[in-house]
Amino acid sequence: MKRLLRMAERLSLQSSAFYWVVLVRLGLHWKSYDWLRDRYLPPIKKSVELRPGIARVTRAVSRAARFVPKASCLTQALSAQIMLTRRQIPSTLHIGVRRSETGGCEAHAWLEVAGAILLGGTQESVSTYRSLTTYSSLVP
Repeated sequence: MKRLLRMAERLSLQSSAFYWVVLVRLGLHWKSYDWLRDRYLPPIKKSVELRPGIARVTRAVSRAARFVPKASCLTQALSAQIMLTRRQIPSTLHIGVRRSETGGCEAHAWLEVAGAILLGGTQESVSTYRSLTTYSSLVP
């Protein structure tokens, strides 16, 4: 019975992740980042204890993104931030840029919870980006 409940919980989480990745991908294409944040990301009023399940949300978003064309790092980070915020888990979305090897500009987004990078690489890989902006789901 417990195994069946865990399987149902994973399926629910995975379908939720797929829903948010698709919605964010379409929203970024047809609307704007600010529209998505205002509509689907209400700020958390106070910090809460970190709960187990953060890694499951991250894995679910990464899996769902494989099936959504052009699900960029921003799409994944914003989807995970929405899912975590709905679980009252504060997170910070970072957007940064760096100079590419060809001399152009590369942008990247990553998501942090309590100083740990959940999506978008490792501390070492994102340290090569210059942070442009951050969006916290926690109201100061």
